[in-house]
Amino acid sequence: MSSVLDARPAFSAPLQRRGSAARQRGWVLLETLSGERRCVVAEGSRPRRFTAWTKSWVARSATVHAAAPDMIDTAIATGEPQRREVTSTDGRPLQIRAVPVLDAGGHVLGVHLWSGLHGQQPPPRHPVGTLTWDPHTSLLTTNTDLERLIDAEADPDQIRARTRALPEFLGHFTFFDRVGFLGLFDAHRAASTWTADTITAGLASEHRRSLYVAARNDGPDPTSSVRALVVDIGARQPLPAPEVAALLAHVAPIAHGHAVGVVDLRTGLIHEWLARTPARLRRFHHEVPVVHPDDIDACRAVRSALLGGATVAHNEFRAVFDDGTWQRLTAQWTILTRETAPQAVLSVQLITSGR
Repeated sequence: MSSVLDARPAFSAPLQRRGSAARQRGWVLLETLSGERRCVVAEGSRPRRFTAWTKSWVARSATVHAAAPDMIDTAIATGEPQRREVTSTDGRPLQIRAVPVLDAGGHVLGVHLWSGLHGQQPPPRHPVGTLTWDPHTSLLTTNTDLERLIDAEADPDQIRARTRALPEFLGHFTFFDRVGFLGLFDAHRAASTWTADTITAGLASEHRRSLYVAARNDGPDPTSSVRALVVDIGARQPLPAPEVAALLAHVAPIAHGHAVGVVDLRTGLIHEWLARTPARLRRFHHEVPVVHPDDIDACRAVRSALLGGATVAHNEFRAVFDDGTWQRLTAQWTILTRETAPQAVLSVQLITSGR
């Protein structure tokens, strides 16, 4: 028995007779974030939450269903687009296309898949951003498409793949499910997926947009990475206004000589800096300092104390940036919430430089 796609063209005969423009089905976006699964995270601009690719429209054709897996594997292995001409069970000529989605390092994190009649022009593919977190550096790496989607640069010639600290990256959004996102970085958590709608801040053009993020972590291992695909899901009118509390956080008065951030107590990740003064501490926003090995246990002990019920804790620690200059900091940690993802406010002050 022929399938839906085998039995009729991608647009109906009545539409052709009336001369109307044919509505094509959009590309199906498969994720390969773990290197093994082949789940759908978008059909055109419509989000899908890690559904089986066999449930997508493109797999309804028995002919495409049989031919596509090998094409997908080849696209992943080579990083090159694949095209194949096939014949449906009722003798109709079809084409199948598989186009890989590459991250900044050239690794395939997804595959666009589409099929149609021979000679039919496929619809435009939606740009797909990629995001990879390196557990060794705690830095996020974007590709150029993601930089465009988050509106990072007003000058198109300046848009390029970037490596960003977590607070800097999240600063490009007015809404982001941080609680769910930060759970991916928990080294004790089993392998899992996470999806969410986000809203960009429009920092370069003041044009905000709705994005859809689908992410996967590798599992309970301190060396596990986190990878994500990001898709523009189109206009949501009207976009919700940024939360007042989020706006105030960046202009609230901070004690002179202090920098104030928010830390996820389970992972130890600082994901927001509410203020970045004095000048020598502004680097925390876009760099990830290395804590002195002799001070790591003290920082862990403070986090454990807050998780265990303490409201406020203090310590000192040394941190160094890429320039090699050690900075001694005094820190006050104040519990912010103990709910699903316990958070604390971290206020740091520079004491001295040097080891």
